[in-house]
Amino acid sequence: MTDRNYYYEEIDFARLIKTERKRRGLSLSKMAESVLVSASYISLIETGKRQTPSFVIASRIINFFGLNQNELSMYVKNQRNNS
Repeated sequence: MTDRNYYYEEIDFARLIKTERKRRGLSLSKMAESVLVSASYISLIETGKRQTPSFVIASRIINFFGLNQNELSMYVKNQRNNS
């Protein structure tokens, strides 16, 4: 496992989204527009008021951030194990 993968295993999907979005200086609206969801939907995910999104939406988010599908699978698995 690479250091990058270890880092991603340690944080949840909500925090990943917020961290990556802020690191890139993106607004909720800009990110939401790019992944074809509403800004309020992204906000709900980031604040933990909405569970991990569907695989399709999670895939769009992961691709938007330039992460790979293995990392997405890791998050989905992590979220299921923690629920």
